[in-house]
Amino acid sequence: MDIFELMEDYLIDQEDGMKKLLTWFLNIVMQLEAIQQSGDESHERNDERTAHRNGYKKRSLKTRVGEITLNKPQFREKAFSSRITVNGAAIAISGVFQRLKAISL
Repeated sequence: MDIFELMEDYLIDQEDGMKKLLTWFLNIVMQLEAIQQSGDESHERNDERTAHRNGYKKRSLKTRVGEITLNKPQFREKAFSSRITVNGAAIAISGVFQRLKAISL
C-alpha cells in the first residue's frame, strides 16, 4: 500500500484510516531499526553485517486508535530490539499521533 492510498483511506474513514497509517508508519520505523541493528538491508551482503534476517513475527500493539498488528523483524544471531514496544503494551507516540490529528483539521 502506498502513502496516497493510506491518505485516501484516512479521508474516507478517519478511524480505520488512522489505524492503517499508523501501522504502515511503525512498520517502516522497525524496518529502519532492523537495518541499523543488522548493518545492512535485507538480502544485502557486506562486511559490516552483524546479523542475518529471519523473517517477521506478528505482534499486536494497543494504541489510542485501537489495536494494530505490526510485523516485528527477527534476526538469527541476536534479538531485535525496538523503541516501539510490540508485546501488547501501549506505546508513547502521542507526539506523532497529535501531529497526524492536527493535519486532518
